[in-house]
Amino acid sequence: MSNHYFSKDFAKKFRSKCELYAPTQEYQYGNLLIKHFEGNKAEMAVIGERLTEKFFNTEVISQIILTLKNEGFPAAGKLFNMAITLKNIGKAYLLNEHYTACYYSDLTGMLDSFSNFLHAFKVDFGEKVCGQLATYYVHGSSANLAPECASLIPVIELTDFYLNNLSTYYNYFTATWQYEATNGKGVQATNYMADYLQALIMCTEETKTCIENIRSLLLTWEAQMQLKEEQELYN
Repeated sequence: MSNHYFSKDFAKKFRSKCELYAPTQEYQYGNLLIKHFEGNKAEMAVIGERLTEKFFNTEVISQIILTLKNEGFPAAGKLFNMAITLKNIGKAYLLNEHYTACYYSDLTGMLDSFSNFLHAFKVDFGEKVCGQLATYYVHGSSANLAPECASLIPVIELTDFYLNNLSTYYNYFTATWQYEATNGKGVQATNYMADYLQALIMCTEETKTCIENIRSLLLTWEAQMQLKEEQELYN
C-alpha cells in the first residue's frame, strides 16, 4: 500500500472549532497558540516549550543539524583535502612515469570527479538540508513554518543520491587499493600511493557512515510526522 501524505489544510476540513468559555490570556510558542484558562505564565511557558519539542520534533532536528556540523562537514572537508592531495600526487606520477600514465590518468580523473562531488555535497547539504531544517528549529513567537511529511521527501532523496554516489566512489577506490595490494605484476601505483589510497578509503567510510546516520534520523523524523499527521485527522 502506498503512503498518502495529508496536509494540515486537508485535516482542518474535518474539524469543527468550539470554545465552551473564553480564555483569560493567550500565549504563542513557535507554531503553537496556547489559551490560558488558569494557572500562571511560568507554567504556560514550560508547557509551551515541551509541546513545541513534542509536536515539531525539535530534538531530532537539532540532532541532525549537530551531526552535520560536528561530524558530516568536517569529515567531508578532510576527505576533500585528501582527494586533492592524492590527485596532485597522481598528476606528478602521470608526468614522470610514462609507462604508468594510463593507470594514473584513470585514477586522477576519478579523484578530480570525486573532489567536485564532495564540493557539491557541502553546498547542497549546507543549503538544502541544514539550512532548510534550521527554518523548522524555532522557539520564538515569530515562527510560522511547520514541517510536513511531504517537505522531507526532497531532503531524503538528496541524502540517498549522495549516499549512493559516495558508495560508488568508495567501491572504486577499494578495488584500486586491493589491486595494488594483491597483484605483483602489471601497472601499479607505488606503495606511497597505496598508503594514500588506504587513508582515503578510511576517510570515505567515515563520511559514508555519517550520511547513513543522518538518513536514519530523517527516516525517524518522517515516521514521527506521519503518525502525528494521521492523528490530526481524528482530533
